[in-house]
Amino acid sequence: MSGLRLGVLVSGGGTNLQSIIDATENGTLQSKVVCVISNKKEAYGLERARKHNIPDYFVDPKEAAYNQNILSILLEQKVDLVVCAGYLKIIDQTLLDAYGGRIINIHPSLLPKFGGMGYYGIHVHEAVIAAGEKESGATVHYIDAGVDTGEIILQKKLAVLPEDTPESLQQRILNQIEHHIFVEAIQKLEGSQIPMKILVVGNGGRESAIAHTVKRFHKDAQIFVAPGNGGTEEAFTNVAISASNIDALAEFAKKENIDLTIVGPEVPLVMGIVDKFNSLGLRAFGPNKQCAEFEGSKRFTKEFLMRNDIPTAKYASFTKQQVEECVAVMKTFNLPVVVKADGLAAGKGVLICESYEDAEEGIREIFSGKFEGAGDVIVLEEFLTGIEASLLCFVDGKTIVPMETARDYKRALDNDKGLNTGGMGGFSPNPIITPEVKANIESRILKPIIDGFQKEKLDFKGVLFIGLMIEGNDPKVLEFNVRFGDPETQSVLPRLKTDLVEIMNACIDGKLADVNIEWDARQSMTLVLASKGYPESSHKGDIITGLDTLNEETYLFHAGTKKVDGTIQTDGGRVLAITSLADTLEEARAKTYAEAKKVSFDGMQYRTDIAK
Repeated sequence: MSGLRLGVLVSGGGTNLQSIIDATENGTLQSKVVCVISNKKEAYGLERARKHNIPDYFVDPKEAAYNQNILSILLEQKVDLVVCAGYLKIIDQTLLDAYGGRIINIHPSLLPKFGGMGYYGIHVHEAVIAAGEKESGATVHYIDAGVDTGEIILQKKLAVLPEDTPESLQQRILNQIEHHIFVEAIQKLEGSQIPMKILVVGNGGRESAIAHTVKRFHKDAQIFVAPGNGGTEEAFTNVAISASNIDALAEFAKKENIDLTIVGPEVPLVMGIVDKFNSLGLRAFGPNKQCAEFEGSKRFTKEFLMRNDIPTAKYASFTKQQVEECVAVMKTFNLPVVVKADGLAAGKGVLICESYEDAEEGIREIFSGKFEGAGDVIVLEEFLTGIEASLLCFVDGKTIVPMETARDYKRALDNDKGLNTGGMGGFSPNPIITPEVKANIESRILKPIIDGFQKEKLDFKGVLFIGLMIEGNDPKVLEFNVRFGDPETQSVLPRLKTDLVEIMNACIDGKLADVNIEWDARQSMTLVLASKGYPESSHKGDIITGLDTLNEETYLFHAGTKKVDGTIQTDGGRVLAITSLADTLEEARAKTYAEAKKVSFDGMQYRTDIAK
């Protein structure tokens, strides 16, 4: 991996450190020394760091948390590779757990000879001469739980001369080998790929799509999904931690030295998972707790839209102490009227009521606690007519970049009948977003949003999902979500041609404007296969067959699945999403429905009119 961030541990003069610094400054190395740490306050290696404006740290070895303090610095500086350059302490398990396979050391002999306890400094050269060795040298190796037993990266030899003393041999090895071999070893590692570690938080089809997209660009990446599903268990590594267990997720990410955590669902975002990770020096993609309130509170979003003159539906909001007032004001709205439970209701807290009687019943049910965690406040909205569209945007706090457009289908049954669901399918791009509509979205919605973020000091970094209603050429905002949509993600990400991890890191670093995001010109269509009874109830434990018969180019994203005794079984709700790409939407649709017919499980249901 080119451009490694190096953290160097020293105990003495730092001559090897100096050779590494020189190589980074003259262009021999693409890497950068980002910190120098010593267990000795007077170590000249710290002075060398200061001369080159490199952050230097003395960590007192007498402190009980000595190794944890070192680890905190390494994580804070986002170190990729730890280099022990004359560091005279044993690396303990704390650092090995976090940086296993990413700590290197130099030893002044040809390992495995003259390695282990007691073999350091001049003692190594004394032993070489006493043993009558004809040659010696230096070895750069990985550090493991043993002493000088890690995998060898690079080794160089020189002849032991008859007139050599331990001191002269030490000096010749230092001058002729050590000052060069460390640089060459780091060069070798720059040319190799240190596997990236990614943690995806969530267990749905959206998280499956995110994980598969990361894998598409990073074949060797080690991808963890917490808690994951049956499909991610087969393709990646599941971690048995709930998406809402923020402390356990942070502990896992720190222990595994995760390079990037991608948060899928809204609940941990609203709980403040990004704030927690940031406080520990861990990189996490998603908005902080303050900005996640755009999904945590519909009223918060409506007030932001109104303050910033962003087109949206007329609304009114009420607390549960205002039940009768809410019912009375509701009857002043034209039918149908929209009743929304403020808070997180798993995508089911929006009621579109065709009569005042249904609306009143909905209001009373919501205020009585129908949606756990949502419903202390109700937002009433006028019903907007037109065609719905979904717009996902990457945001870095200063720049907002829309992804390719999509449309999803919320109702459970064909012809938009039945109950609302999390989404039964979709397609991309959405033809309702014409060039004129796109220009209106840019000027009337996206620009005021990013201006509003900056004006109100909202450091939004992540994905902003904008639900739109388009009538004529006029867009209006239905809702904000603060994460990838589901199933829009399953339609949009297969069309992405730019490295998703690169984009996410640019968002975190405030450099989104520097990334040229490219998309596949082909169209995509996604179909959701749901379990029996969904959305009112859902069936679990049905064996799914036919998954191994799908075409290789078909995207299969698991959601409500689990792996049991070697079989993939349903685990309720939306079970699978199948996505196909083709030159035309009609072709993509035909391919997806043909693939769906290969899959079977008891009670399987899906809409037959997606993208029709």
